[in-house]
Amino acid sequence: MRRALGPLLLVACAAATMRAQDAAPLPAALATVADSAVRAGVRRGPLEAKAWEGIRKGAPEARIAGVLREQAVRLAQAEQAIGARASDAEVAAAAEALRAGLAVADLRSLRLAAGEQSLLVPCGVLTQLLARGVAAPRALDAMRTLLLRRAADRQFVQVGSGVEAEAARGGSASLALDRGVRGISVALPAGGGGTNPADRTSVPMPGGR
Repeated sequence: MRRALGPLLLVACAAATMRAQDAAPLPAALATVADSAVRAGVRRGPLEAKAWEGIRKGAPEARIAGVLREQAVRLAQAEQAIGARASDAEVAAAAEALRAGLAVADLRSLRLAAGEQSLLVPCGVLTQLLARGVAAPRALDAMRTLLLRRAADRQFVQVGSGVEAEAARGGSASLALDRGVRGISVALPAGGGGTNPADRTSVPMPGGR
């Protein structure tokens, strides 16, 4: 299994890619695919970011075009699930979680648990967990538990980092996840944590639309 990107790196890559897409127009064939999706209501920023990802990797245009069409479907589903008020980065992260195997209904349950809290980092960590072989129901339950307890972004990152470290040692990602969630839950007040504004903004968040 390929090495999963940590959630902070996922966030940084998303921000850098969305900035890069503003620097130059897409090749004509890819621009046609993107324009068609945008006319159907898909957000341009995350879709073009996916195109630039393929371009940077040297993928053939035909392959990138196919990926864009698939990503357009996921972006539309993600926005419908987590809400139109979500930032481009949140919608892109949610779409990646769908690509990793999460269901649309699962994203809705995350939004319900999160309330107004950003899903950018939780979705990044969730995608990381799925890539590490954690079963989707188990990973989803862990993220929902932390969201309901109002864990801060840094605490989601802590859980993801613990799973990465354990997996790198050849241990069980699922057991590491359980331990991480239990440890953080104990540290959170019963009514929900992350009340310190500094905690909730400790992870740089890419801009919205």
